[in-house]
Amino acid sequence: SYEFRSGSRAVHRHRNFRVFATMNPASVGGGRGRLPQSIESMFMKVYLQEYSPEEEAQICIERFARAGLIGNKGSLIQDDDLTSLVSLHQKVKQLVERKDIGRQGGPYEFNVRDLLKMRDVLNGNLLSLLSHLELSEKDVTITDVRRTLLSDVARVSALRTSCELVYSKRFLNLEDQAKVTKVIERRFPLAQNIADDVTVDQQLLQTVRIGFVYLSKGYFNSPFPPLLQ
Repeated sequence: SYEFRSGSRAVHRHRNFRVFATMNPASVGGGRGRLPQSIESMFMKVYLQEYSPEEEAQICIERFARAGLIGNKGSLIQDDDLTSLVSLHQKVKQLVERKDIGRQGGPYEFNVRDLLKMRDVLNGNLLSLLSHLELSEKDVTITDVRRTLLSDVARVSALRTSCELVYSKRFLNLEDQAKVTKVIERRFPLAQNIADDVTVDQQLLQTVRIGFVYLSKGYFNSPFPPLLQ
């Protein structure tokens, strides 16, 4: 049983009561401290290995399907795209472990969280990004064949942009970013490139577009004074 310091009452433990605690090793992730020995001695340690590539792929399939990104008619992501994504993830993790990239900044760790982050980025942005890429390339004389080609090109371009956001831009060093971008391009090859859009469009009533980024218009009065007068 556990008795509160005030001594007013005691909490009796049920015979089936157990406490499960999970944590990363102190050696993983810079600056993580160890548990005090007094607490650590109260637990029985069970060490778990990292997920295998096959396990990560299965987690991806289940989580992406649950988000409606694959497995349905008209899904925006194809099975081959998911295979390429897992392959990309494994390759970037391998480059980091070999110290080929990531020696500046960091520490950099890649695990299932990054694949789930990709799911969230794609779930929140893929449809809008895909529509933007397709519209930016269409003209009034477009044929059905070219429309199908554009759909594939726009889809892969959108996947590339999302992968760069989650994997490439995470690195501080520009050379590391370029190396990861090349890995992304090899995993998601394009028959033709859609030019990077760096324009600004303010024609929409409620939205302003800066490149691929769409921001809602509005007024906001900051309580803080301006940095420059």
